[in-house]
Amino acid sequence: MAFRVNGASYPDRLIDDELANLRVQVRGRLSEEEYAEVEAGLPLLARENVVARILVEEAAVEADPEVSYQEVQEEFERMLTHYGGPASFHARFNKNEADHQELREHIEKSLKVAHFLEAAKDVKALKLGLRKKAHVEFGVDE
Repeated sequence: MAFRVNGASYPDRLIDDELANLRVQVRGRLSEEEYAEVEAGLPLLARENVVARILVEEAAVEADPEVSYQEVQEEFERMLTHYGGPASFHARFNKNEADHQELREHIEKSLKVAHFLEAAKDVKALKLGLRKKAHVEFGVDE
């Protein structure tokens, strides 16, 4: 199954991954009793987080803040270094040099989002404004 945001289809795995991350984060901060009280609300929070992230990405792409090739390349090199160099990175994530352009495009998009959010004075209001413009459907075929 999938879900749609403003007509674009996304795999449910994005929500599943977010839910798994939330469970780890919340479980690490709360007692078992406290966790039991909030666990039922985590699936909805995961959906909200994923949709908000998609909406912010859409707005950032539309605003198209400037990101230089040098900035992308520096972040790409930082990423490779963080994981022990290209060979270690490729082995860990099952990637190769043919994937580098796709990785650079992902980095560029992430940097655009970061610049967009830096420019936004009130991120909470921004997310609420974006959500009002959103059309979201869950449980659709891909």
